[in-house]
Amino acid sequence: MDNPRLVSRSTLTEDPAVTHAMQTYDQFSPRQQREVFISLYRAIRAFRRTGDTDFLATFAQSVEAMITLHSRPDVREAIRNANPSPRRADQLIDVDHVTQHLHA
Repeated sequence: MDNPRLVSRSTLTEDPAVTHAMQTYDQFSPRQQREVFISLYRAIRAFRRTGDTDFLATFAQSVEAMITLHSRPDVREAIRNANPSPRRADQLIDVDHVTQHLHA
């Protein structure tokens, strides 16, 4: 019997949102792509250890936010040019707030 939770490969490749996400992901540096994979595998391992799906859901939300932010050339450039040094708490911006603003 087919598992209704599984989506066929052809459905995923025809999805414009997936195509857009892959175009964005392909612009990442190899280091960035590696970090995404490391985060994915950490979420998988945490789920396997605990059975808690929150690890996977949190990773999925993170990927959505990352694609949303990096799909805008001006935001992507700002991220690339940002100073990597740690920031004070009062200088941090909530990612959910930024993504909501970008979708508005």
